Amino acid sequence: MEKNKSKKKRNPQNPCKLINRRKRRNQERAIAEEKYRYDKEIQSTRIFPEWFRRVFKLYGFDGHVDSEAFDEDISELDEPLPEPKLDDEEEKEEEENSDDHEYYYEQKSDWGNDSKAAHYISMQRARHDRKRELRRERIERQDMAARCIRNEKEKETVVRTAYAGCKKARRIAQRERRIVVLDSIEGRKFALFSSCYTEIWSSNIWDRGPNWVSFSSVDSSKRILVSRRTKGKGKYEKGPLVQGRLQLGRHLYHVSPFPLPSRASTKIFKAKCGKFNVQFEFFGNGYIKLRIPREIIMDGLDKKPNLPVDLEFSGIRCLKTVKEVLAQMRPSSPRESFFERTHFMGSWGGF
Repeated sequence: MEKNKSKKKRNPQNPCKLINRRKRRNQERAIAEEKYRYDKEIQSTRIFPEWFRRVFKLYGFDGHVDSEAFDEDISELDEPLPEPKLDDEEEKEEEENSDDHEYYYEQKSDWGNDSKAAHYISMQRARHDRKRELRRERIERQDMAARCIRNEKEKETVVRTAYAGCKKARRIAQRERRIVVLDSIEGRKFALFSSCYTEIWSSNIWDRGPNWVSFSSVDSSKRILVSRRTKGKGKYEKGPLVQGRLQLGRHLYHVSPFPLPSRASTKIFKAKCGKFNVQFEFFGNGYIKLRIPREIIMDGLDKKPNLPVDLEFSGIRCLKTVKEVLAQMRPSSPRESFFERTHFMGSWGGF
């Protein structure tokens, strides 16, 4: 009897409520399945940017992607650069960018467990870091180019001052009927400076090599008749010749022999440099002027700038270092090997 009473106490559930609960569960399950199918369709038909498709073809799902692979599609570098920032401001900007990355990742987390989408997110982070790196390199390159141009202009000013002093000295020498003797340029090396040439290489300043010209004597047996007339006799004599080596950036050129200048003057000496002529002016001790045709200047440049027919360089003689002078004065030891005598580091070259 007690059992029957307990059974009677249980109120049977309303069948309508059970039906409504089942309908609600079925509707929720249908909505979840529809959302899942929708997410799958979006993931399968998602349109990734062009740069990701190109890099993904090269590397696939490889975890390591070279940062240079993003350089082809980065066009934001053409925008004007911001003003240089202090270190504190850069740190704040990096923190803000890191927060942006986290927020971006959270926003894209609804993509599901698609491995390609996750790979896209990591590649986008790497591409953003590469963009920042290229911007910093560009700022450093522009600063270095500005310093180089400023230094070239200072050297040009020094040579112009020496040129004006040479003209004044020549006028005084002509009144006194004497000549301004020029030191021999044999075995001498001159560093060349030109602000215009540096501006051409400003976009790629790190690839620009040193500019210099050096002179060496020609064998006496190869000396030829030169138009050096003896005073009042109208005869020609055999004069010494010098040849040169010209380096512009990474290119080295041979300068054909020309008469050795013996006095300081503004006379132009022409010599062959490949297919073209170069012009020298030896107006004073330690200073020269050199004019190089634009065809030689534009050799190796991707963009052909608008240049004058000849580009002028100012040359200043390079003084020998104390080490080079002592090396010439020191006689070679018979115990030294040929390698030790010829290597630029001496006996330390083998270590």
